[in-house]
Amino acid sequence: MNIAGHAVATLRMAVDQGDASIFVYPSEVDIEGRAFYMTEGLLRAIYRKTLPAPSNYVTAWPFRSL
Repeated sequence: MNIAGHAVATLRMAVDQGDASIFVYPSEVDIEGRAFYMTEGLLRAIYRKTLPAPSNYVTAWPFRSL
């Protein structure tokens, strides 16, 4: 299988602090159960809100702002 594009992870969590650093590591698991690193992503919780991108900003992934 070939996968192309931008991965989007949906997380539901509760944080009792003003901010948090969230790291996601998608991996590939072969038929024998071995996991292989594919890529990584990170997000500060203070930037979690998504908004429509400005008209002069072209993006294929969620636009984030404070």
